[in-house]
Amino acid sequence: MLSLSRRLVSSRVLVFNTAVAPNAHVPRARWYSAEAQENVLYTRLKSDVKTFMRSKTQPDLNVIKGILSDITYASKATPNAREPNTDADISVLIQRAIKRRQESVTQYRAGGRVDLAKVEETEVAVLQRYLPEQMNEGEIEAEVKKIVEKVGAKEPRDLGRVMKEWSVDGARAPKKVVSEVAKKVLNEK
Repeated sequence: MLSLSRRLVSSRVLVFNTAVAPNAHVPRARWYSAEAQENVLYTRLKSDVKTFMRSKTQPDLNVIKGILSDITYASKATPNAREPNTDADISVLIQRAIKRRQESVTQYRAGGRVDLAKVEETEVAVLQRYLPEQMNEGEIEAEVKKIVEKVGAKEPRDLGRVMKEWSVDGARAPKKVVSEVAKKVLNEK
């Protein structure tokens, strides 16, 4: 037979375990169900990190780890910063990374470092795989003309109204390009 102290320890463990047990059976799937639909790009980046680690594809792995680091930094940058939790937010971060690398390419080429420029260009190619297909200037102009007709904009000072109605995702058409096209369309009127 078990000694009295051993039975007490066993009963305490049992009581402790029964107190914890109800919390241990909470289904975990519901915590992730809404996140999976909203954040497909982040999930894809995380799974690609694992894939690149397994295949030991170092250049791609470094680029993706850098983007994940940018996402983490963006969520902690300011005290009131919100986490970039949508594909559009993450796409903006990827576009910034592409822009940084393109600037580096021009500087490397100006400095005569073609080898480093090629490395940056391959990183740009890796990053562009994660962006949605970009709208060309003709498509943007067609959308802007529809909005101009809908809003009734007639002069360049109506640019704000046109931009307010623009509903295409910023990942497909950067606001700066849209603004330039809208100015051009409004100046033609």
